[in-house]
Amino acid sequence: MHEPEESERSVLMTGMFDMHNFGDLLFPLLAQTKLAPFGFKIAPVSATGVTPCLQDAASSLSLPDAFACSEPMAGVLIGGGYILHTHRLDILREYRGGDTGAWVGAGNWLGAGMLAAAHDVPIAWNAPGAPHPLGRIAGDLAPLLLNASDYVSVRDRGSQKALGPAAEIAQIVPDTLVDLPQLWPAKRLERAYTQLREKFGIRSDQKVLAVHARGRSFSDMSLPNLARKFETVCKANKLTPVFLGLGSAHNDDAIADALHDTVTVPSVSLSAPDSLQQIAALLANAEAYVGSSLHGYITAYAYGRPAVLVGRPSYQKFRGFIGHVQREVDLAKNWDDGLERLIAAKTPPALPSSVRETLDAHWTAIAQSFQRGSDAKRAARMQYMRACFASGCQHAGVAWPCMPFTRASDLDAAARGDDVRGKDPI
Repeated sequence: MHEPEESERSVLMTGMFDMHNFGDLLFPLLAQTKLAPFGFKIAPVSATGVTPCLQDAASSLSLPDAFACSEPMAGVLIGGGYILHTHRLDILREYRGGDTGAWVGAGNWLGAGMLAAAHDVPIAWNAPGAPHPLGRIAGDLAPLLLNASDYVSVRDRGSQKALGPAAEIAQIVPDTLVDLPQLWPAKRLERAYTQLREKFGIRSDQKVLAVHARGRSFSDMSLPNLARKFETVCKANKLTPVFLGLGSAHNDDAIADALHDTVTVPSVSLSAPDSLQQIAALLANAEAYVGSSLHGYITAYAYGRPAVLVGRPSYQKFRGFIGHVQREVDLAKNWDDGLERLIAAKTPPALPSSVRETLDAHWTAIAQSFQRGSDAKRAARMQYMRACFASGCQHAGVAWPCMPFTRASDLDAAARGDDVRGKDPI
């Protein structure tokens, strides 16, 4: 009987692991923890392969390098996070310059399907999310990708609906980062929290409030006005706010610094954290959390801390997770509502047993998809690959599949025609 080599147990996991954003960077670390007992090793894949400047962020293969990889592998794992779309993403710092911002959105999932087909390996989904219904091109290809996948899951009912009727096969699984304490147990984070307090001079008798404010969440008020509201709440409840930069990709670092500079109460700006563990340690040990980050809320909740999620804009992903864990009391419609709820916030109960059972079944299903091997969905993967090539020819011209055989200089010269104009045919 053939014993698989170590490389054959590798799983390519696609996502935004080159973007400086707390939640996205945790997905491959947690997936490694959950799939290691089944004998699999995660190899993260991102658009650019650039590693964010956080000490414990995983390095990743670029998507082009993943296509070129010649090592055997067990499968491709898509997600999680809000990646089921085809938006331009050059609004994010990491994807400016060149054409990456135009294709990275599609590359993380539609491209992942092509990656699996190219390597003839199974496809599984790690409960990613879809922000809204798909456009025409993605809408045509998504049903074929769903059919080609060995296991499909999304993180809420809204994402399932956004993908269309073919997504009825998808399991609805809570955002998997709620399992973060299995990666970093609370005891392990205590030292990092002590070091954080020492670094910023936070005394042991000071009660810390972890705060995350993304710009779009307070679009109905000015930043100075929001700062005044924090002052009132923190003075009345003897809290020291620590303003978190969970993602410089979204300008969180600048907002954290601005709030710190504006409030008149003692505060700290953790705008440039050293590591993901440092962020997790703060969220796991603070007196409470209030903010507009879903993964900030999930982390605080997972470690049993009182937490309020400011759901502005009112994304489906907010309502989806809150519904899974039955914590509607924690979802605020804006910052005024959020700060009122914060005052009354209490330690949440343990994770519902139904959620624990769903998550355990989810990781088992992913592992089993890779254990079964490539045969089951090979024909469907090839059908998906053919459809992708046909779509490429239709929308980018027949030169698209011939690019690997054609020099860029020849394409440019033929487009201009200067070097043959006036010459007789051969």
